Amino acid sequence: MWRYCTRSRRRQLGWAFVAFGMLAWAVSLTVTLGARGNRDVSISYFEERSLGVIVGGASVAGGIILIALAA
Repeated sequence: MWRYCTRSRRRQLGWAFVAFGMLAWAVSLTVTLGARGNRDVSISYFEERSLGVIVGGASVAGGIILIALAA
């Protein structure tokens, strides 16, 4: 019985990670859609934009791993 509960919670946590990752991707896309100005190509701008993509990707990958291990 406790194995079923553990698997169920892992699946739920995995889906939560996947949802958070998708949300992080959507937010990073909408918040920093375009450059702030014509001459704004600084490294800090690209770091801000890529942080959401990296966090979202790691969250989705972790969620997929948790879902696969719970099966």
